[in-house]
Amino acid sequence: MSFKGQVVRRGFRDRGLFFGLAQLCRVIRRKLVGDYRLVFRLDGSTSPPGSGKQFQVDQLHRIDQESMSGDLHGSLVRDYSSLTGNDGIAMLRHGRVLWLYLRDGRVSSYMWSTSGEHLDHYFFKVPGEAHVFSHAGTVQEDRGMGLMTDVLSTASSRLLSDGAMQLYIDCSDWNMSSRRAIEKAGYSLHGHGVHYRNGSSRWKVKS
Repeated sequence: MSFKGQVVRRGFRDRGLFFGLAQLCRVIRRKLVGDYRLVFRLDGSTSPPGSGKQFQVDQLHRIDQESMSGDLHGSLVRDYSSLTGNDGIAMLRHGRVLWLYLRDGRVSSYMWSTSGEHLDHYFFKVPGEAHVFSHAGTVQEDRGMGLMTDVLSTASSRLLSDGAMQLYIDCSDWNMSSRRAIEKAGYSLHGHGVHYRNGSSRWKVKS
């Protein structure tokens, strides 16, 4: 079953008929109209919560284009690309940063961050000193452990310590598990965006 199918099934199972139907409608709308996104923000004045007790901070690797030349990081990027089907090397060459969490010596959870100066497009103009997280995921066997929250919280703390002023991350409006993980990492809802199937986008700040 696809990830979207699992989300809808959990909605029916855990939240009841009406919530499950609402989730199903959102997934169908994404297929027919476009991807409706929730955008979250964390300001530099806010400290993210610490990671969970089981999270090993030293196993979170920050990989950029320069560090990719090392044997370990080069190998991890190849593992990530093989796991996800994304071209990790090409993404690094565009100025993005890859955050990889290892568990038992293998890639367990991952996400990317991009500074405003390297961001080609977003729902709104992102300042150069801000960063946007994207392409987050956790391997199937490690889901449900809170790793996305831990990775996001730890990576956010590091970026803020390095001088970032704002941090952003978004998720599909039907993905309640991602929303909970993001909010647990200290982020607040900033607004709503839509990527329409015709290639256009729309943005609305939370009122």
